[in-house]
Amino acid sequence: MPQETRAFLKVLIASPSDTAEERAIVVQVIHQLNSLHGSEEGFLLNPLLWEEDSYSALGIDAQDVINRQLGEYDLFLGIMNTRFGSPTHRADSGTEEEFDRALDKYWNRPDKVRILFYFRNSTVNFLDLDPVQALRVHDFRAAIRIQGLLAKDYTSNEQFRGYVYKDLLQNVRDLVKPRQGQVPGSRPPSTSTLVRDEGDWHAVTKKTSPQWASHRVVLVDTFGPPTRIRLTGMFQSTSPFFRFGFKLTALRGRIFGDGNIQSNDNNILVHIGRNLTSSDVFLTRYRNGVRLGLNDAILNYQDCRELPIELAIDDQYSVSLTIEHKLVYETFVDREIKAQVVLLAWGDDHEYEIDFKHIKLQVG
Repeated sequence: MPQETRAFLKVLIASPSDTAEERAIVVQVIHQLNSLHGSEEGFLLNPLLWEEDSYSALGIDAQDVINRQLGEYDLFLGIMNTRFGSPTHRADSGTEEEFDRALDKYWNRPDKVRILFYFRNSTVNFLDLDPVQALRVHDFRAAIRIQGLLAKDYTSNEQFRGYVYKDLLQNVRDLVKPRQGQVPGSRPPSTSTLVRDEGDWHAVTKKTSPQWASHRVVLVDTFGPPTRIRLTGMFQSTSPFFRFGFKLTALRGRIFGDGNIQSNDNNILVHIGRNLTSSDVFLTRYRNGVRLGLNDAILNYQDCRELPIELAIDDQYSVSLTIEHKLVYETFVDREIKAQVVLLAWGDDHEYEIDFKHIKLQVG
């Protein structure tokens, strides 16, 4: 029996210029869902496309105008084929900028927006391919999957149509149907503390990386609203020279700079180290690639014992580093660089071997 429409949902369709067929398919699917399910389940979907829902106006650039005119939406649907798109003042393409804005919305209100992304993976004529654009698509696809987004690959328009139909319907139902015991439009109830076992990390000299560095990425801010985070583990190294630390970056922040560990994007790097001529372990700090002060000796490490280490970030974005239960560093970060922690070990052209064991990520 038809129900009163209780949810009017906007679907932003974001994609570069070589996806016209897919954009048309999404619009067709939206009309199908409205016709076959909307009246029965009480929703009405409205597609947002820049070519139809924006108008001539003045802004910093064309994408800035589109952002302001398209406004709010409930579902983001991204598509890429072989083109990444043209850069804006804020991102490497308009589609990437729209995705970043959608992700920011999700971080702030995960109960209010859904993100879907699809990549065409079919045979192409090599001479028709722009290799630079195709490589950017490849890298972007890898980056958003690392962030935890289940992006889907498709090889034909019909497969794409099937994916979109199923995924849109399920996500719309999730948005329309209030969760049990939840007032519509309110935040979901808070969850208990989550502890994720990250295992052990054994880092050794990697001569193909800057400063012979090894790294491991730990995603931390995939949990929606601001929350407390603790990353703990047991450090040990018998190497006479080593560097080990944590780099806090944005989701697609740079792990390395130009030929070294430090990079000048938005990041915090704090590390411990030991030199050949000393048994002391010292602490060094960087912000956005700029060194902050001199090294601080924090402990004697002649016995090469296991060191319990804890990196903590609270819901006000204060950061603290504790080694052997002693606070050795405090600072603050903005929301962007609370997204991931990169574990780094390097030797500055010296051989090294480092263990960071029993790694646990606690959230809540």
